Amino acid sequence: MEKYFKRKRSPTTDNAGIDGKPSREENSSNNNIIRPKPALLKPKEVDVYRALPYRRDDALEKTIQRRKFFETINLTPSRNEVQKDIANGYAKEVLKSIFDEIGDGVFGLLVDEFSDVSNKEQIAVVLRYVDAYGIVKERFVGLVNVTEASGSSIKSAIESLLFEYGVCLKKVRGQSYYGVSDMHEGFSGLKDLLMSESGSAYFVHSFAYELELVVLQVAKKNFGVAKFLDMIAVMMDVVCTSCKQKDMTRESQIEKVKKAIGIGENKELIRDGDTRCGSSFKTLCSLVHSFSSFVEVFEYIEEEGDNSLSQRQADALQRYFKSFDFVFYLHLMLDVIGSTSVVSRVLLRKDVHISNTISLVKSTKSLLLKLRLEGFDSLLEKISTFCEKHDIETLNLNDDYVNPKNHKQKCNITYRHHYEFNCFNTVVDMVIQEFDVRFSDESCELLICMEALSPCDSFKKFDASKLLRLIEMYPNDFSTADRLTEYQLGNYIRNVKKDERFANLNNIADLLKVMVETRNHLSHPLVYRLLKLALVLPVTPATVQRDFSAIKLMKTNLRNQIGDDLLNACLICAVEKQALANHCYKW
Repeated sequence: MEKYFKRKRSPTTDNAGIDGKPSREENSSNNNIIRPKPALLKPKEVDVYRALPYRRDDALEKTIQRRKFFETINLTPSRNEVQKDIANGYAKEVLKSIFDEIGDGVFGLLVDEFSDVSNKEQIAVVLRYVDAYGIVKERFVGLVNVTEASGSSIKSAIESLLFEYGVCLKKVRGQSYYGVSDMHEGFSGLKDLLMSESGSAYFVHSFAYELELVVLQVAKKNFGVAKFLDMIAVMMDVVCTSCKQKDMTRESQIEKVKKAIGIGENKELIRDGDTRCGSSFKTLCSLVHSFSSFVEVFEYIEEEGDNSLSQRQADALQRYFKSFDFVFYLHLMLDVIGSTSVVSRVLLRKDVHISNTISLVKSTKSLLLKLRLEGFDSLLEKISTFCEKHDIETLNLNDDYVNPKNHKQKCNITYRHHYEFNCFNTVVDMVIQEFDVRFSDESCELLICMEALSPCDSFKKFDASKLLRLIEMYPNDFSTADRLTEYQLGNYIRNVKKDERFANLNNIADLLKVMVETRNHLSHPLVYRLLKLALVLPVTPATVQRDFSAIKLMKTNLRNQIGDDLLNACLICAVEKQALANHCYKW
């Protein structure tokens, strides 16, 4: 990097001016002054003196100076190339410091998908590890392009990113993938590949990601649910636009709808995909309780709307809202999201109690299974009551199902079969399957065993049998002798309970930090390794979510044309500001 910021000038030649004239520095007593390299400046800024003769009348002098000016431009690198080199240099230094901190240690892998206007498949990679001081860190290491959304392709892209710094995927001890995206199947394949290669790369659901959004994204794989959620989004836009009108005759009614769907004086609409906890569930509940108010506002917008687009959308919304399909999917999503809303809120709390949370997850799975087996008939009763209340035409579910796209096509099924098996069972099964993936029996056992490391209430939850089981789950990190002895664990718990420095600790991250500060990690290496393995699992509310938010702010449509390498380097420098500042201070 130094080549861009300083150079030692020769006292005989480098102090000459641009046109061979003596420069101001010749009169200085120190000829070896460190100066910016001219390549960092624009050509016009470097050769302003040579550009001045363009305005003179002397044609010969004008021609000579013009030749010198363009010669200098040809010898000077372009500004974009210099910017790219500088950004890449900084990014490499930042990454080098990150991988030096990891060394030969274990780490967790967190991945999220990104796409841009150029339709490139890209993934953002964040590593979670424990440094030499016992501090948990999460570091963004770059965006990588993938040729296809498959597990092997994603694995190869990540390997190529880490290979340059000598880091191997065999050291992965935890993995988490944010949300549900087009790469969901690829992430599932990657999870299996990493588990087979590492043997202990356990997948856990990151508590920093709202479970309600996962449920919505999974349900949207069903065409009917996706159409329902799309129409809800259109409703938000139409109501938001119409509320700007100043017709006093409908002002009170509009305000009523605004309050029903969550618009206040200084609040925005609760939209599909909103990250606020329970926002989608609240919106659906408002639709049920204030349905007639919505319909009245749609009628008003259709007649008095300020533009033809809003009027057409209001007309389409009226037709859809008064259909059996709308009522069915409204109550279906209420049942599904309502069944998972409690565990979704609990997972986002800072003071997550692992045992209680795992128990709540299991009860949620049981509730979903009960909904799958017994919930359809009760759903039909809610739908029938709602349709009767709001004068919506119902269907005879025993009639033959008619394909709405082709009325002449015979499907040989009844409406009940279509709504029960093609819609209800399909959506609930997908949600149950997603729960099984995110909260498998193996990951739940892993979290319960790790809870035995907690220092809360004077190590009240310490259980040597759970820690021995935890050692068995990481065969590559512990020797046979480690798995057969309980003496180290017994000595550890006796020592920390007597030591006042270990009192009043709230979590295992504080425990590890105090162990390193007091040098107890050298006396109890077995527990030290267990703590590191527990902390690389991304199960708590993580700073990685803020990293992804910073990436989204930086990666805008206007910056998609500057090249992948330069954009990636700029993202690393922008997200890892502290690491960049530390190295700039050293320089």
